[in-house]
Amino acid sequence: MSECKPLNVGTPLWWAAIAVRGGRAGGLELATLLLDKGADVDAIGVDRDGDKCTPLWWAGAYTRSLFSSI
Repeated sequence: MSECKPLNVGTPLWWAAIAVRGGRAGGLELATLLLDKGADVDAIGVDRDGDKCTPLWWAGAYTRSLFSSI
């Protein structure tokens, strides 16, 4: 029997950071709220490719995408 693995695993802030990067409604507000409540920007999650990354990494990827079009 094969093992089912989730595509993405991460904290609520990790998911909020992905939502911000994807331009999803409410993502930035959720991320801000979680940060105000002390969420860990260095908590490691795993993306669908199996790569480990943090919410801070996702925020950097979003920022990089904003400036790449300039």
